[in-house]
Amino acid sequence: MMKRMIPSLFATILFLAPLPTLAQENDEGIPPEETPQPNASAPLPSSPVFIPVRTGWVHEGAGGVYGMFEGDTGGFGVQYTGLYRPQPGFAFGLHAGASSIDYKDQEVRRESTVLHVQLAAEGRAYLHHADWDLWAAVIIGGAWYTETDSTSDAIEMAVGPMLGFGVGLSFFLSPELSIGGYFRMYRLFPLEDSEGTFALWATFGAVASLHF
Repeated sequence: MMKRMIPSLFATILFLAPLPTLAQENDEGIPPEETPQPNASAPLPSSPVFIPVRTGWVHEGAGGVYGMFEGDTGGFGVQYTGLYRPQPGFAFGLHAGASSIDYKDQEVRRESTVLHVQLAAEGRAYLHHADWDLWAAVIIGGAWYTETDSTSDAIEMAVGPMLGFGVGLSFFLSPELSIGGYFRMYRLFPLEDSEGTFALWATFGAVASLHF
């Protein structure tokens, strides 16, 4: 066993013997392999093009399709919402809207136009990430509607407190401008002796917002 190990040990010594000489030569002027050093002028890793404005005032305009949960209905309307956003996750302000909806009831052969108007306070909570805002809103205020037939004679009217909710998703195109979509539903509680036929209505559509 020992006789077999001697040739191997001798070969190992012959292999390791030149290493101190090479190390000395390296210390005397042969530069070690260079490693890349950070360059102060090199561009930094890519960063977002802009930072969305998520505090301050929000002016929001919207338009979309409206409908009621009674008969065959369909129409269009517009909304405006002005909010103050003291922090990225919360905002409060005013909400207003108006819509015109065509109503048809084939059973009683009733055709008319229903006009809704609402004015309310709105509180909104946000979930945000990068360029996206997901929000949910509660709306408390008042509303009014009137139904007129083809001769513009009023058939039914109602006015009273209103409760609503909404959800939406927006995408920032720039720090101050975002666009997206929304869904809202409203419920009117008539004060007068009214059937309240059209006291429940909903809408979905597109929204554009300015953030300052």
